[in-house]
Amino acid sequence: MTRAIPSALRRARDTVAARLANPPAPLPRAAGLLGATAALVAIAVLAGVLVGPIGGLSATGATRGPTLLRAPGQAPFLVAHRGDRWDAPESTLPAFEAGLAAGARILETDVRLTADGVPVLLHDADVDRTTDGTGALADLTLEQVRRLDAGSWFSPEFAGTRIPTLDEFLDLLAPSGASVFLEIKGAGWSADSVADLAQRLRDRGVADRVVVSSFSTKNLRWMRAAAPEIRRALATKQLPGDVPGMLDAVGAQVLLTLPESLEARPGLVGDLHRAGYSIVVFTPNSRVRWAETVELGVDGLVSDRPADFLAWAAARIP
Repeated sequence: MTRAIPSALRRARDTVAARLANPPAPLPRAAGLLGATAALVAIAVLAGVLVGPIGGLSATGATRGPTLLRAPGQAPFLVAHRGDRWDAPESTLPAFEAGLAAGARILETDVRLTADGVPVLLHDADVDRTTDGTGALADLTLEQVRRLDAGSWFSPEFAGTRIPTLDEFLDLLAPSGASVFLEIKGAGWSADSVADLAQRLRDRGVADRVVVSSFSTKNLRWMRAAAPEIRRALATKQLPGDVPGMLDAVGAQVLLTLPESLEARPGLVGDLHRAGYSIVVFTPNSRVRWAETVELGVDGLVSDRPADFLAWAAARIP
């Protein structure tokens, strides 16, 4: 198996260096929160103290466990969506390594079950888009999944890259000190398989660096029952009238949603913060959207372009 990781990591580092050497023209500075918060983002990036989802955050809302609220003066944190999928094939080990090399301290990935019940990392329900195979992942055994090439579609440089198992990803995550938003996706999950997932996180010693997310309220309830100490995020595109009630019902400390959903509900971010909840948005990928997202006052953002975001943030230092 060929994995051209060194050049992927070099490209990620070079992207940041190039943007810092020739930064894009700063966006017009908005008054108030946008200008101040953007500057704080940049300072945090250059100092190497970008806020992670576990350490250094306030522990309010005792009945729900610690939240991911930013303390005054802290910057929103960046979450690298499926690793650095701008520079490597998404949701593969090279993508996660490239994301870390670019400076991201929080990764994001999706976990699904194979036909024989092994958790692996893949966003789509089928393998068609990101491998040389076809068919639903849930119909393939781990042995069949391991035969697939998950890198050539992106670039010949990554030929032979495989879909990683959750355990392989955790082996990478554990010594890195980074954190992860881990989304449970697909059918086939049960109380037992979610409990097994929680135990794998504990066994690798990373349970306190993981936020388990899902669009499924059932998955989040199972996770709360199996491992109440592991933080949980409810993912949703459509917000109900009673957002805090929805989060409380599934024991989630974090709302994971679209910026557009928040823009349509002025005041909701403040209301959720006062209730002890955190807000993370997905997936702004341009300078304009990054600025607009920061202005919303959210606690974190998920982006496909971690290197570019970090360079953009650094370029906004006064």
